Amino acid sequence: MLTDAKWSTVAPMFDCPTGLGRPPAWPLRSILEAVLYLLRTGCQRLLLLPSFPPKSTVHCWLTSWSASGLLDRINHRLVMRDRHRAGRNASG
Repeated sequence: MLTDAKWSTVAPMFDCPTGLGRPPAWPLRSILEAVLYLLRTGCQRLLLLPSFPPKSTVHCWLTSWSASGLLDRINHRLVMRDRHRAGRNASG
């Protein structure tokens, strides 16, 4: 779902692992793709396709990213990039 170019745009916005604790069972890219699928289709979390990470994992990360404002920051970055690409003032 996410091309390498699109992922490279938002990947730096995710916190880097500290090396403490156990490593994530699922790549953040896969989790973000599941979150985007939920937001785009409006489907219920329980109806996630089997190719995505488990619904509980997706829900946990979605809640965390939403509460921390990460999803808003990602949206803002993408809107500004698109405005710049279209030759429009990025701040307006």
